[in-house]
Amino acid sequence: MSVWMACVWGLLGASAIEAHQLHSAIGRVKNLPWRVKGELPLKPYLVALALRLALGVGMAAAFGASGQAGGPVGVLAVGIAAPKVLEQLAGGKLAELEMLRSSQSRLPAPQSDLDDVSNGPHGAAATALSPQPGPASAPTATPVPSFRPDPGRAEGAAGDG
Repeated sequence: MSVWMACVWGLLGASAIEAHQLHSAIGRVKNLPWRVKGELPLKPYLVALALRLALGVGMAAAFGASGQAGGPVGVLAVGIAAPKVLEQLAGGKLAELEMLRSSQSRLPAPQSDLDDVSNGPHGAAATALSPQPGPASAPTATPVPSFRPDPGRAEGAAGDG
């Protein structure tokens, strides 16, 4: 499939999900949403629509060009799911950055070189190398139980006589 065809299928998928969401909004407010006070006005709605359609086309082009989507239905699905795919791809990293930022805000301010002299012969380097409890330490792994059946305990095993 050519990249241009992937773009067309992605646009169709993104348009389908947008039509579904508009239909749901019309049913919810019993009018065009931008005509109802408290809902998104028309101009911001159109900007958001254009951005979501462009996202669907772009993601479909990327998946289609790389061969990650297996034909028109796959690229159509990428166009439909483009906002969620992007959220999932960026979501883990964004959450990781937020955790890092919050843990750095709780750490004490770095010491100056003058403090090293007052800390004795080991200085701040020994303190920095010692493990520190708290949010900056790595989480410990929890073992996952195995759900594989034990071949010796299976029903009808040899020797059950």
